[in-house]
Amino acid sequence: MTDEERERAIDFIVAQQARNSVELERLIEAHRRAENRLDFSEQRLGRAEHRLDRYERILRLMIRAGRLKAFLRAREQVSLPVENDAQTADERRRLDRDMDRIERVLSRMLKTDPQTKKRKSENDRRWQEFEQLSKKRFEEIKVIGACTGAKIKALIEDIRRNRSEAR
Repeated sequence: MTDEERERAIDFIVAQQARNSVELERLIEAHRRAENRLDFSEQRLGRAEHRLDRYERILRLMIRAGRLKAFLRAREQVSLPVENDAQTADERRRLDRDMDRIERVLSRMLKTDPQTKKRKSENDRRWQEFEQLSKKRFEEIKVIGACTGAKIKALIEDIRRNRSEAR
């Protein structure tokens, strides 16, 4: 190998190392951004769950208030002279039926069904898997970068020794 070929090899290795270093920095930065997005998403999910719980409590209170109001109206109508008891009873039954329907629909909407729980646990598992794989890949990249740097330094030293011996 001539001096010129060695020089070209050194230049190639140094350029390759520079590209590897830049790529390593890009990967590290992308990993940091992904972790930040994951943290932000977890925070948003926690806030959304809290809001949903609060809305569920509010809806239950509204349903109870509506039932109480209907009960009080029915009680007032019973205490007043009523022209048509059958009509009042029918209205009360319809009101109770409607309130029961609303409560059933809302409880179905707000209740976490097995599919939702399964989907949530699947998403949690995927995020954990992503986090583990990204940490593993990050460590592999660090090892590769360290090995490549050590090999390049050893090669440069070897070439310098060969040059000094050749002179």
